[in-house]
Amino acid sequence: MNCKAVTWLVGLGTFLLLLKISYDVAVITATLLILGFTLVFDRNKLWAWIPALSVGIIFVLVIRDMYSSYNVFTLKIRGLMLFPMLAWALMLMFWYLVVEPYFHHDKWWRKWLTNAALFCAGLIVFEIIGYHVLDVRLGAGSTYPGWPVLDIFHAPWWMQVAYFFNGIAFIGVVAFVDNILRRRTRKS
Repeated sequence: MNCKAVTWLVGLGTFLLLLKISYDVAVITATLLILGFTLVFDRNKLWAWIPALSVGIIFVLVIRDMYSSYNVFTLKIRGLMLFPMLAWALMLMFWYLVVEPYFHHDKWWRKWLTNAALFCAGLIVFEIIGYHVLDVRLGAGSTYPGWPVLDIFHAPWWMQVAYFFNGIAFIGVVAFVDNILRRRTRKS
């Protein structure tokens, strides 16, 4: 096992241990760890933190009232929940750094479509784990029934669509920019 893999496993272990102490601390630490991993192991992907953080911040600003409270997260910045802002960046960057490199396609849009489909499946798995295993509850979500059978995504339909769109859009942006960067590298 190489140094990068060991570092990822130690980071994952740290995150899981911190979940026992505080969900807020775990998410903040995980975000900082993945930022650190990007600096050390994938510096050429550092640029992707801008769209990843933008997705989280813009989403929370637009849907401010829906994200006003959680049962296990409490930290706020200027009245905005910190968790969803960091969780989006964390999830998107984890995907870009860990999962996305396994998919190689000659066309950027094929890479986008493959990763987008897998991201959607991964988002459903994360939601199942968050809701049923970690017991994360969105305060405003209690008035929405959630998906049949899976009992997840307790939010209005437009917010559920936005959940998937956020990831699909981010994956499209990174696939497109990676394609441009790869072509520039080949030319020089």
